[in-house]
Amino acid sequence: MDNNENIILQNERSGHVEKLVNELSTFKFFQYVYSKDMFKVFGMNILMCIFLIPLIYIYYNFTLSTAAFNSSIPSNGSLGLGFTYWAGLTEYAANVLNGFSTKFWLYSIPSLCAFSLAFAGGICIIRDAFWTGRIKVFKPFFVGIYQCGLVVFVGFAFISSALFGLMQLNIFAASLPSFASVVLQIAAWIIFALVCIYLFMLFSVTATYKQDISASIKTAWTLMWKYFISTLVAFVMSLVPIFLLLIFGKGQLQIIMVVVLLMIGIFYIVLVWQAHMMKIFSIYHPVEKKVIKRKKQYQ
Repeated sequence: MDNNENIILQNERSGHVEKLVNELSTFKFFQYVYSKDMFKVFGMNILMCIFLIPLIYIYYNFTLSTAAFNSSIPSNGSLGLGFTYWAGLTEYAANVLNGFSTKFWLYSIPSLCAFSLAFAGGICIIRDAFWTGRIKVFKPFFVGIYQCGLVVFVGFAFISSALFGLMQLNIFAASLPSFASVVLQIAAWIIFALVCIYLFMLFSVTATYKQDISASIKTAWTLMWKYFISTLVAFVMSLVPIFLLLIFGKGQLQIIMVVVLLMIGIFYIVLVWQAHMMKIFSIYHPVEKKVIKRKKQYQ
């Protein structure tokens, strides 16, 4: 059976715009919209970051709790001048810190679900920008929440719950032999990444086409494997701000990384991913090239 038979892309949500030909690479598209609508880019990013406030708050409390606990126990396993030893200190500290981590990831589930609404609105802003070459923020944002917010909310609930499960798996794997622990965790993270890629594709299909959810589910699955390499690259590239925050977001660089994330980081994530998906969609629904007086198609 031809895979194209499983790709159903009907009722494109483009009736409210005049579609122009977009032949730009993702990087040049980023440059184009940034140069044309820099302040709207910042505005979109700040609007999406508002939905991150619950997650930022629980992370701040987690950091404070962890720092306070670490400063309250003897680091060398002894008290006073070192003559009295605290038996079982390592196990005690591990249990307390695992408790803090469990609480953080448990609370992150509703927090990430709240952010899912921003993600739904964001991909619809980029969808329209890909078609028109200009950023419009507020109306597409809230229309996007209406059009695909429920699907994205359920998807983020699954992703955040899976992250909580991975954290619990990490605690369990600590009791296993080293090799088994590494293999188990690598396999779990690979499966998690594949699920995330699939759900992100489903979000984009739902945001771009008004059709039955079963058709979108089947289509997203087929598209993921048909364009797997390019989609994997786009997925990894879209998460670069998160990777940079995890790697360099400590010490003196933490403030810089947070400021960059607040200014443009979330916008970058959404643009790189959705621009990739719009290129795939354009294979099946190409825009006819034509001459438009007083309005050039951006190429």
